[in-house]
Amino acid sequence: MTMIYDSADERNFYLWCLQARKHGYVLSVDRAKSYDLSSPKKYRTFRRLKGASYKTGLKKGDIQIKELSLLSPCSYQPDFDITITPEFREILIQAVSELVDPDVCPDNRVVVEIKSHSKFRDREKGTNMRRKWLYDKHGIYVPVIRPDELFKKLWRPTIVNDEGRSISHHKRYADMIDFPTWLSSRCGEQMQMTIDGVPI
Repeated sequence: MTMIYDSADERNFYLWCLQARKHGYVLSVDRAKSYDLSSPKKYRTFRRLKGASYKTGLKKGDIQIKELSLLSPCSYQPDFDITITPEFREILIQAVSELVDPDVCPDNRVVVEIKSHSKFRDREKGTNMRRKWLYDKHGIYVPVIRPDELFKKLWRPTIVNDEGRSISHHKRYADMIDFPTWLSSRCGEQMQMTIDGVPI
């Protein structure tokens, strides 16, 4: 199935997840399902007919009942549903703790909403309301991810254009490290681990 993106940030985050999956940090990344937040609300009206209705078969003086919509149904579909490894969860807790806050994300499944780095943040008000509503009704916390901020804390994604050439050197990512560099730095940190305070 072809993945359709709402923005370049969404695409770049998905590619970042695929890279993490390739190296064993992410087990799965899929489109999140849609959650029902409220059912439609309707009401009835009663009207005595002044004349016969050939459409309904009612006669003059009969009571016509109509069901009208008062409130439309409401649903919310976050962007991605991701399953991560326990090891990667620990990495994320250190780097971006709000993404996997243990109080609201007790397991290795994370459902996320991707937001652009753009200045048009007023559009987020409706999304934030639905996030709160989803947590209250279904107990699912959806953190908002701004991909560029995440990439700065970990690594930039490898992005390939239509010709198959990498464009990770794009100026937006110029000051971000790539995955091999991040992995090397992490291996260096692990070599500094200690046992009872004594470096190994």
